[in-house]
Amino acid sequence: MRIEGAIFGSIIIDGERYEHDVVIIGNNVSKRQNNSAVTGAEIRSLMSSGADAIIIGTGHGDICRVEPSGAIDAQVAGIEIIAKPTAAALEDFNKLSRRKKVAAIFHVL
Repeated sequence: MRIEGAIFGSIIIDGERYEHDVVIIGNNVSKRQNNSAVTGAEIRSLMSSGADAIIIGTGHGDICRVEPSGAIDAQVAGIEIIAKPTAAALEDFNKLSRRKKVAAIFHVL
């Protein structure tokens, strides 16, 4: 899976444009229901997928916050967690997913 790019309001993954926040687990892309802060429950759900790393794209203006409880849970479990503005996070996703099992949430606004 490759993320080809993102602009305000959309993200392109494997040639398909999504005009909403997305969750990526394995080769599955789904619509993220919540587009405010990334909750601890969302992070724990990604953790249960068996991911080695979790990447969170916090939006183009870095406005989507990550609840600390989920990030702490991931770190305690030994899962790498990266939260950055979406443009930088998608680059990390493309690099890391070549060698690790990566799950992700991307906020597109």
